[in-house]
Amino acid sequence: MRQTTLLSALLAFGSLSAFAADPQLLNMAPPGASTYAGINVEQLKTSPFIQFLLTQMPESDSLNKFIAETGFDPRRDLTEVLIATAMPSAPAVSATAETGTPQGTPGIDIRSWAGVVLAKGTFNVPQILGVAANDAQVVVSTYSGATLLTINKAEALAFVDASTAVAGNVSSVKAALDRRNGSNSISPAIMARINQLSTTLDAWTVSTGALSSFIPGMAGPNGPSAVLSSITQTSGGVKFGASIQLSVQAIAASAQDASSIGDLTKFAVQMISAQGNGANIPEAISTMLKSLVVSTDGTAVNVSLSMPEDQLESLIKTTTSVSPAARI
Repeated sequence: MRQTTLLSALLAFGSLSAFAADPQLLNMAPPGASTYAGINVEQLKTSPFIQFLLTQMPESDSLNKFIAETGFDPRRDLTEVLIATAMPSAPAVSATAETGTPQGTPGIDIRSWAGVVLAKGTFNVPQILGVAANDAQVVVSTYSGATLLTINKAEALAFVDASTAVAGNVSSVKAALDRRNGSNSISPAIMARINQLSTTLDAWTVSTGALSSFIPGMAGPNGPSAVLSSITQTSGGVKFGASIQLSVQAIAASAQDASSIGDLTKFAVQMISAQGNGANIPEAISTMLKSLVVSTDGTAVNVSLSMPEDQLESLIKTTTSVSPAARI
């Protein structure tokens, strides 16, 4: 087994997943998590659009080898994925005294993110351990009653049982295992939002971090958008079906800020639509823009849009059929 093969597979499918998020997975989320994302993989397996996307993926020899060695096929064996992470703040951006122009474009070091990828599914633990035994960089041990695979002394993959797995750095995984039999530390308000989204959407996310803490330069008055910097919480997700529905909610610092954000969003959509007039804009994009609804309710800004599943498939087919030379 190559280094981090099992961990990479879980992380890859973690960025993919009417049921509520699994309580045990939520219990293992880090206490300081600011961003949660969930995927109802079991529901996605029945989605015609997801099945279509799978047919568009090229055959992967490395994936086939991974499945043969471990007995684990993420497309078949995963049922739910939950990602919980504490997002780091963006570095402060200095400005010149003369112009007030931000100097440099510092970013966020993703290596400083602290979080875990949690999964429910069917895991052939004995077969996986048999593969791990042939990898010198993987150490197998038991921690808090779970099977722990430590990879290169930095990353870890643990199996609570044959249906529950957790991946992340070693300290985060061990802490998650210690929390699994307790109660989750998520605030009641955020927990209510998670329950609402996870019971109505196929893939969802909730973030309690302000946008200004993630994007360099946004926090100050000379940032790219003082209006957007007032957003303190975002959430939303997607529901697959005959019509693919996307919904997003942003919570602003005040009702006035929410109204300004709503107006800015409507203006941006109008500009995109105006530029598309007279151009060869795909029908699916035009339909999507026409379906977009922006509304405000106190400090909340709600944005929703939908697109017929067959039109989105046609758009993807058209896009992928264009040769690289023709796209230039």
